Amino acid sequence: MGIRFCREVDLPLLKPLAKLSEKELVSLSIESNRQILSSLASNRVGDLIETNVNNWVKNKIDIIDKNQVVAEDLTLVYFIRRKLFSYFLDSYTKNLVEQKFIIGEVDVYTTQEELISYNAYFQIQKENAEI
Repeated sequence: MGIRFCREVDLPLLKPLAKLSEKELVSLSIESNRQILSSLASNRVGDLIETNVNNWVKNKIDIIDKNQVVAEDLTLVYFIRRKLFSYFLDSYTKNLVEQKFIIGEVDVYTTQEELISYNAYFQIQKENAEI
């Protein structure tokens, strides 16, 4: 579903990932969502954000180069994550109080990661301009 949402908004990051098969994309998506959900459940989302952003800034993500990420990717990725969580929320719980709490937690997580990612993006752009 996440890949479908990415295609619906024409996520620019899909272009460098076009070399991956559909099965590989699904596998990456599942692993990423598993990490997010585990981090949220264990209240360690800050660690996940720090690790993910540091890996990106240090160009330690094997499937893409850090410079292949554009500003539009950042906004759209977090929009897609919120949409994806919302899409599956009703199948997780019908309890409206729980749903409201979970939506709030996801919003805090995605907003925090988006802000940190934008700062990292500007750092990468500054480094590129100095080269």
